Amino acid sequence: MTTADVDITKPPFVVIDGVFNARAVGGYELSDGKHVKDNIFFRAGELSSITPDGVKTLRDDLGIRQIFDTRSDAEIAGYKAKELNDVEGVGFERIQLDVLKNHRFEPVGLAERLKLLETDEFKTFTSMAMEVVDTLGPAFEKMIRYMNDHPTEPPIIHCTAGKDRTGLTTAVLLALLGVPDDAIGEEYGLTAAGIAPASEMLANRLMMIPVFAQNPAGTLVMGNCKPAYVKEVLRIIRGEHGGLEDFLKARTGLSDQNIETFKTQFVI
Repeated sequence: MTTADVDITKPPFVVIDGVFNARAVGGYELSDGKHVKDNIFFRAGELSSITPDGVKTLRDDLGIRQIFDTRSDAEIAGYKAKELNDVEGVGFERIQLDVLKNHRFEPVGLAERLKLLETDEFKTFTSMAMEVVDTLGPAFEKMIRYMNDHPTEPPIIHCTAGKDRTGLTTAVLLALLGVPDDAIGEEYGLTAAGIAPASEMLANRLMMIPVFAQNPAGTLVMGNCKPAYVKEVLRIIRGEHGGLEDFLKARTGLSDQNIETFKTQFVI
């Protein structure tokens, strides 16, 4: 399936005026015949340009009651973006992720990785994705705790593009529910179509940052959203980190009961 084959006005995409790459998560069939409930949460690119009509859709039509924003302070300031932290009846929380804790995401290390993306895309991208997913403990924990406590009041999680931080959080949560990896990969791959309307804006932002402007070919590859990437991340988590549950418990304060509640509450 190509980007041109995807209709971003139809499910699982949701149309929220002023927002790109927004879609509902849920409704998957599991191997035992059970199903993940519909619309257990929503995911999107940044909400900075949402319109009043978009806010109405988000709150009144979709029933979203919590926003989790995973962008950094520097990101918001550098892009002159804003937080959607003032919607009546909708909670808001910034989730601070220490993506830059690994030196390979600092300018010199990142430049090296962008060069490698040109010659060994799969290995380099999945390595970078694992380094990102290793920082997502706060996102996993906030989402699971909120959803366990408010099972009928779905949250929305977003970053800037709604691609990697949001996409990897979504992938791990779906895998925890037992969604097949092929379906998770397809879900991740939908982001290519979802970000298409904002591609020029996102590219212009990246070109304002020297390390990306100096490595345009690698930066272009970094924007790919191939299902194989996220499937490899899940394989690594299971094979090298003791499985999904051990991976989560090592990076969060979640208990076995927290995880079990999540696994059973959203499956019918």
